[in-house]
Amino acid sequence: MSRKLSNIGPLPTAFSLPSHCRDGLYKSCSTTSCDVQRGARCALSTASGDSSVVNDPGCWPSGDRWSTAIDLLQDDGVYFSPAVECPSGFIAAASGDVREAFPSLKNSETGIICCPSGMSYTIASRECRAQISSAVVIKCDGVVLEATSSVIVQSRTREYWAVASAVQLRFQATDLPTQTSTPTTSEASRSPPPTGTTVPAPKGLTTGAKIGVGVAVPLVAIGIAILAYIIWRRRRSSNTIPKTKGTATKEPLYELPGTRAPAHELPATQARSHVHELPE
Repeated sequence: MSRKLSNIGPLPTAFSLPSHCRDGLYKSCSTTSCDVQRGARCALSTASGDSSVVNDPGCWPSGDRWSTAIDLLQDDGVYFSPAVECPSGFIAAASGDVREAFPSLKNSETGIICCPSGMSYTIASRECRAQISSAVVIKCDGVVLEATSSVIVQSRTREYWAVASAVQLRFQATDLPTQTSTPTTSEASRSPPPTGTTVPAPKGLTTGAKIGVGVAVPLVAIGIAILAYIIWRRRRSSNTIPKTKGTATKEPLYELPGTRAPAHELPATQARSHVHELPE
């Protein structure tokens, strides 16, 4: 027998779980445990006139559309598609690998079950569950919530569990975001080249490589010019005679060795003169 399915449509990307949806409402109790439902509200049954706990549209994506469908069908019969990621405030609690969680999943589909953070998915009951030790719980009284809330504490005789509906997502491979794929390299080209052979350089350069070359070439040219100038300056300095600041350097003067000839006395040749007295 085929099961009834309801595709709510694409998952709203802007949805985020409100904080008040973590509050609980008494759902049911047994002799050993009590269930407290999260993301719920009180509703009055038109058939019996009694109050009941139903999903709060404000706590779930797509609001009334999802909460109405989930209250009429089983949790695994209502899903969002295409949808590839759990909304904010939820975690992926099960995937399509667990076929028991997706009895109606097609072979071409991938499924994800999302639960409110801190909860796990239970296949037997088709719901999210988490054991709690204390919680603020509100009892339904008709369609009006009681003014006062009661705090429950786990006792030795009863276990308290928080329960919530699960959000199911489904998608196909064509629903995934497209990514730019690069051509794959054949097995032969990936094998190492034989010893002694040269691997040919790849043809062409990527855009990033071209930009790198365009930046590196001017920098290398500038570096070479600076190095050449430094070498030229050093060679010029080594060939220049250092000068004292403000004064010119003169060649030192040297005196030739003395060549004075020995002194000789001339012979006395002066004749003795006679003194003559003039006449008066």
